[in-house]
Amino acid sequence: MDDGFFFNAKTHDYGNKTFLGQTGNFNGDDIIDIIVQQDAVGRFLSKKLCKFFVVDDPSPEIVADVASAYKQKGDNIKQMLRTLFSHDDFKRNAYHRKIKSPAEFVIGSLKTLQVTQLDSDCASLMSRMGQNLFEPPNVKGWDGGPAWIATDTMMERFNFTTRLTQQKFDAMEGYMKPTALIEAQGIGTPDATVEYFLNLLVDNDVSPTTQPDLIKYFTTDSSGKTINPFQNDKILDSKLRGVVHLIMTLPTYQFA
Repeated sequence: MDDGFFFNAKTHDYGNKTFLGQTGNFNGDDIIDIIVQQDAVGRFLSKKLCKFFVVDDPSPEIVADVASAYKQKGDNIKQMLRTLFSHDDFKRNAYHRKIKSPAEFVIGSLKTLQVTQLDSDCASLMSRMGQNLFEPPNVKGWDGGPAWIATDTMMERFNFTTRLTQQKFDAMEGYMKPTALIEAQGIGTPDATVEYFLNLLVDNDVSPTTQPDLIKYFTTDSSGKTINPFQNDKILDSKLRGVVHLIMTLPTYQFA
């Protein structure tokens, strides 16, 4: 038998029952219909949607407006989403305000940097960051938000970033090749290189000093001497990996 609701007519109570202020010969479907009519359901669903799409602590205003759409439009989730995505709070706040889950962090990094070679311990990496895929701590799922960030899990994120950017398997396909990324864009200057990776990884949402600092790193050697990394393939590869690593350890990169 499928794992779901089963109506057993032989054991059903066909008498009147009172539930949440309503009385009648209710069955399971009737009970659900009564529940979804409660104001609390709209507020509950609204807060869940706002936390998922906007911020971890949404304002009372957007929660109330989205809940109102649920009630006014006949318990319609589509209308709730329409109200949410057109709300001023969404337009103002839904930008780099949601902390990435380990799955978003790991898989997003791999896809963004065009890494197709998945190591066998990819799932365990996410588990050490706090998200054991397909095994949530309870039926509610993971708490998410600030709960993703702790001393140990943050270190795991940094370790993953280092591993991803420093793996060099030139003879193998699928690993990160930063030179291929900039060559595909026709980029050949330090300024354009840094700007490209800032836009690629953090939508250029950084402080005014970040881009100049990255350009300085990219164009100087360990002694502080000015260099042109494009004149040496080995130096270029090393500097590109360093730039990507530095950007991925910025606070902004932890946010979606």
